[in-house]
Amino acid sequence: NFLMRNEMKFRGHVLPSVVAAAYEELRNASVELCLAVKREFPPECGLAFDVINNLIVLKKKPGAHIDWIHPRDRNRQIMANRYSTRNVTKTLERYVAATRACEDQVRSQLQTLCEKLEIDGDVLVQAAHWAILTQSIRLHVQTIRQKNWCIPTLEKWGAGHHEQPRSAQGDDMFADSIPPPMVVSSMIPYWMTFE
Repeated sequence: NFLMRNEMKFRGHVLPSVVAAAYEELRNASVELCLAVKREFPPECGLAFDVINNLIVLKKKPGAHIDWIHPRDRNRQIMANRYSTRNVTKTLERYVAATRACEDQVRSQLQTLCEKLEIDGDVLVQAAHWAILTQSIRLHVQTIRQKNWCIPTLEKWGAGHHEQPRSAQGDDMFADSIPPPMVVSSMIPYWMTFE
């Protein structure tokens, strides 16, 4: 699709209202191009989309009743085996210019947004981490309720626990108050079944 290929670089990246003027010009240019092609290109002449040169052309020579021309490729060389009209060429150039303007404005908006977000980058990273953590907790609790799992009771650290080896404690004066790493047997993540 000619229009999709030309607009895929910027469509869906920002709200159309952010670059409303550019999108309005693009819409007008695309409507004008479609009308010109429908009005001036006979279907029997083989309508084609030249991907390399980004052109809409005819493969066959139109009848004498059409004021046809040979279009030019991306290097401005005449394409002797392709045909178009002056009006279609003109509206096509307007459309391509409108797509480039939209792409430039969308890129500019995204760069501006990045500059604003960069100021609060650390806060945004922390917010993303908390979002992942809270989602994991919510999903885990939801699964616990569905499968009727019991909430584990953790033993208090203190009396009855063996001290860690001195090599593990190091010179830390609080080493005696630090519990050893938790070891859990047969624990299954909430997203996996017991089987």
